[in-house]
Amino acid sequence: MSGETPQQSTGGALIQLRAAGVGVVVDLTGPGVPSLLHWGTDLGDRLAEPEMWAPALATSAPDVRIPLTLLAGSVGGTPHLPALRGAPAWAPRWLLHSVAHEPGSVRTTCRAEGPGLVLVTELVLDDHGVLRVAHTLTN
Repeated sequence: MSGETPQQSTGGALIQLRAAGVGVVVDLTGPGVPSLLHWGTDLGDRLAEPEMWAPALATSAPDVRIPLTLLAGSVGGTPHLPALRGAPAWAPRWLLHSVAHEPGSVRTTCRAEGPGLVLVTELVLDDHGVLRVAHTLTN
């Protein structure tokens, strides 16, 4: 992240990263690991409200939309969530703790208090429109 002072928050919004005609939209409205809503052509200055990004439900799909989170394979983003109620140690319940955002990058920190885990995710969209995603897990 650059030398600028990042904006700190605990989420509750959409963040858009933009560079070289590429746009990345990150959803920070949920209580857990943020979701990636868009990665493609720059969408411009105005974004739709978070609820407008929800995909339509198919007639044969579950009644609950499963989010695509930044942590691939996380229990919160998989269809077997009901079987894992109680969150065993190998399936932590992540809660968004903080967000640091500056032009071209966003860093989120999620915590799983039970097992004592901290997940820091950094997304950086460079000047050429290349997205770099890095996770750091600390126990």
